[in-house]
Amino acid sequence: MPVRRLPHIGEHVTVAFFGATVYGVIREIDEHQRQLCVLTEEGDAITFTLSRATGQFVADGTSPGTRLVFHDRTSAEPEARV
Repeated sequence: MPVRRLPHIGEHVTVAFFGATVYGVIREIDEHQRQLCVLTEEGDAITFTLSRATGQFVADGTSPGTRLVFHDRTSAEPEARV
């Protein structure tokens, strides 16, 4: 199983909805690294919680199935529009 790296504030991410993706930036991280808030390029703030079952950050509340995709730090990150 791959090791999950720790997210950091200001990191560029992709929010993957069913059938759509938007870019965003991590704005807040809780002290236990299990919950974070992303500000999307559309101006929406979405809270994600680390799933114990999958090891992925998934959206809380009204967007079930929405997950967070981290970019490989060795590759070019998408242009920030946030």
